[in-house]
Amino acid sequence: MSNRNSKNAGADDRSIHGTRLPGAFESTADNDVEADTSAGHSPPSIQSAHRTQMAPSAAVLAEPQIQRAAVPPPAECVTRTYPSGNTDISGIVKHVRTQKRAVSMPEAEGFATAPRPSTREPVSAPAGKSTWNLRIRERGVAGHISGIINDIPSDPSQATGLLSALAVNDALPEYEVTDELGAGSMGIVYRARQTSLNRDLAIKTLKPDLTNPEYDQAMFVSEAVVTAHLVHPNIVPIHDLGRTADGKLFYSMKQVTGTPWNHSIKDMTLEQNLDVLLKVCDGVAFAHSRGVVNRDLKPENVIIGDYGEVIVLDWGLALTTERFARRDSVMQDFRGGGGTPVYMAPELLDHDVSNVGLHTDVYLLGAMLFEIMEGRGPHYLQMIQHMPESEQFYAVVQAVRDNEIETHVTNEGELMQIARKAMSTHPMDRHESVAALQEAIREYRITGRAEELMQKVELKKTTSYSEYQSAVALYDEALRKWPSNRRAMDGDRKARKAYAELALEKGDVDLGLQVLPQRTDRDFEPVRKKLKRTRRNRAIMRGTWGLATVVAVVAAVIAIGLYHTAVEAKNDAVTAKDKEVAAKNDAVTARIDAEKAKIEVEKKAGTIEQLTKKSQKAKEDLATAEVLRKKAEDASTKARDARAKADKD
Repeated sequence: MSNRNSKNAGADDRSIHGTRLPGAFESTADNDVEADTSAGHSPPSIQSAHRTQMAPSAAVLAEPQIQRAAVPPPAECVTRTYPSGNTDISGIVKHVRTQKRAVSMPEAEGFATAPRPSTREPVSAPAGKSTWNLRIRERGVAGHISGIINDIPSDPSQATGLLSALAVNDALPEYEVTDELGAGSMGIVYRARQTSLNRDLAIKTLKPDLTNPEYDQAMFVSEAVVTAHLVHPNIVPIHDLGRTADGKLFYSMKQVTGTPWNHSIKDMTLEQNLDVLLKVCDGVAFAHSRGVVNRDLKPENVIIGDYGEVIVLDWGLALTTERFARRDSVMQDFRGGGGTPVYMAPELLDHDVSNVGLHTDVYLLGAMLFEIMEGRGPHYLQMIQHMPESEQFYAVVQAVRDNEIETHVTNEGELMQIARKAMSTHPMDRHESVAALQEAIREYRITGRAEELMQKVELKKTTSYSEYQSAVALYDEALRKWPSNRRAMDGDRKARKAYAELALEKGDVDLGLQVLPQRTDRDFEPVRKKLKRTRRNRAIMRGTWGLATVVAVVAAVIAIGLYHTAVEAKNDAVTAKDKEVAAKNDAVTARIDAEKAKIEVEKKAGTIEQLTKKSQKAKEDLATAEVLRKKAEDASTKARDARAKADKD
């Protein structure tokens, strides 16, 4: 089950940015910082949007899913950090060199996980503070500085305003410890208030019952000095190194609120975990540039802050190289045999640290990558999972010595190959630097995912465009960042060709031609010719069908015209017949009316004749009357003449 030589996954300089981290997680007291219990918000899931005509942008591609097998938690004795020169590890190493068979080992002492109540009461604020709740003490400064000279009252109770913060008793403490935050295998971390600035800090001290106090104190001071010189966003800031009145060493550092990565790693997506790992790599790479090797990298020593910050906390086992600028302020006698067994590189078991170097941290980063995918450390083998806790420690240390890495994994592929390469037995087979490991991971996030997607497509013989669209988009993104990336160029060519062939098979000729690049490439010519031939045949068929359609339309128009003509003729005949019938009916009616008129005329003619006769008679009577009138007039005239004559007489 030993993994000694992994294939080089290759790397190109590429980078993906923008994934946001969860705001807050569950609270914990197991690490050296306070865990905030405020609820956070997970980043929105990135959904893929596929269309038939064009491939989507790589930024909207669905994130790959990681499946982790259900694994029982390992015994605490193999997940704790052991100090350098630890007799438990060195004893096993000596024993397994002569005997391969596992033996039962006593259970190692565990973490002090329960918070310890503070044994020191907070110091009450002295009089004369006014509104300034600060204690600004005298500090020795070598050299000249400018400033305003203040006349500080000797009696603090007489000071007012800002002078009340300056007129303090220098014997009063700078830090007021309030409670315990957590404890590890060698140290305890407290929450404290720094009175000079009235702010909360974390103070780390050593446990009082360590087996090698002189060496452990030297390592503690070295840890403070080394960490203080690693000023980087992903490394916890150190503010002060001091001692109490009875000589207890401590150093103060930023109090980071968040959650240890090991408490949330299984709940986070692959992309979120890779973002955290890359930020851890940034901090470790910076430390390497300053001549510092961590030797104890693991998710438990990484805190994820409430606002997305990723902080590497514990540098207690760090050793320095010649590049470290302050070697005169740290110890030189570093010892081996320290670390966390389930993650350890084989060279960490040796008491001689001459084989430990930057490559050791590369191994530990690869072990963290393994845990991201599988949910457990690489040396926590399946055969160890069901052992009694008393036997797990020995078995894990033996796996570290032989560099046995679990081979029965649920997530194969390029990312696992990257992790195994980083964990190669021989340092020369590992990634040459943290930056090279980062480049391999970043390349996987584009090119590797595209290749894995194409492998799945080829296996299941899909007839859907969506997988091909995603692969083409990933390769396109890779080539935009690294145009000379031969691996991405080959993959892009293969994906586009398969995409075009599927489009040809489904009859989407225009889509197939659109997928193929415009450049001349012999690999694309066969499918391009087929697509063009199909399009040309379709054009000919469309032309033939078009002519036939025109002829059919003309014939239909003529037939319709003839039909309408026949219908109109028939309608005219019917109309003429109707008119003929109407004319006959009118003639009959006219004849009847004529007969009636004749009868009426005849009647009227008889009446006229009668009237004529009557008129004639009337005329005769009138003539007779006229004669009579004339006679009467003559008679009257004669009478008048007679009378006149008579009158004369």
